[in-house]
Amino acid sequence: MKKNYKNTLRNALMLCLGLILIVANDATAQRKKKNRKNKKGQTTPQKKKPRGGIKPYDKVITKAAKTDAGLFIYHKVKTKHYFEIPKQLLNKEMLIVSRISGITQGISFGGAGMKSRPQQVVRWQKVDNTILLRSVSYNSIANENDPIYKSVKSNNFEPIIMSFRLATISKDKQNYVIEVSKLFTGDVAMIGPLSSAQKRRFGVRRLDKSRSMISGIKSYPKNIEVRHILTYTATKLPSNAITGSLSLEMNQSMILLPEKPMKPRYFDQRVGYFSVRQTL
Repeated sequence: MKKNYKNTLRNALMLCLGLILIVANDATAQRKKKNRKNKKGQTTPQKKKPRGGIKPYDKVITKAAKTDAGLFIYHKVKTKHYFEIPKQLLNKEMLIVSRISGITQGISFGGAGMKSRPQQVVRWQKVDNTILLRSVSYNSIANENDPIYKSVKSNNFEPIIMSFRLATISKDKQNYVIEVSKLFTGDVAMIGPLSSAQKRRFGVRRLDKSRSMISGIKSYPKNIEVRHILTYTATKLPSNAITGSLSLEMNQSMILLPEKPMKPRYFDQRVGYFSVRQTL
């Protein structure tokens, strides 16, 4: 009995010693994660990651950035394209005009320079750490003082065209920076070159993002111009059918609209460029 008791006691002591060593090693490992030793032997607290995934400005807009200031500050950092949107331009109405600037022979869209879509009114909006691009419709309107105004507004809810994660904020906290490549290299119906009927006509299967790219962005005081190439795989092409590819170059003009709206005129087919059918 005494021998068995001694063995049991020895086993219990060995188990306790093992547990103490495990706890000690775990505590040491945790301290190493929290603190790093510098060359002088001093401890440096581990840096905390930025909240919400927003990086410091210098980490996003690096010294390698090529910058053009205008309506938005435009930055190109290697293969990424950034818009730096001032706070005061959020929720402001802007006009987008989409034109085809480069076209394939045999595709009759009216030639290079023609609009591929009706003009669109949009606004940029911030929600938490996301910037939204929303479409504004004026097909149905009402005076703000009329009782029906709220109903008209609720029944014309602005669609979200695309959302962008906030990449960083300017050092003076006045501008929001987003990476916009996906807006111009994706198949976005609002600014694209092809309607659904045209896609069926040319046997378009999909947009090839690996062959779609931004070819240039220029920012001016009241507008920003974007040129981009979209390449589709297609089976019913009028020329170069052997390639199975349809590439079109687009030009997007984003123009800041005036604070005081221009006086509308009744439609006359002999005059004017833009027209909107409205229900009053």
